[in-house]
Amino acid sequence: MKELREQGYDIVLRSAGSHSAIDVIGINRATAEIICIQSKPDDYNKERIEKELKWINGLFKVKFEVR
Repeated sequence: MKELREQGYDIVLRSAGSHSAIDVIGINRATAEIICIQSKPDDYNKERIEKELKWINGLFKVKFEVR
């Protein structure tokens, strides 16, 4: 997470204990890039993650809520 912040990512979140394909997500406003990181390469490899999450690579509507 520290590395992403140092690389200019504005929002960096950790999904602890989620058992999902994404452990850390970073959003960089300047490059309009979202990076998804899996930190357990024994369970996931890059090809598996890209296959499972290929739907995420596109345009999204963003909502903001306070609950």
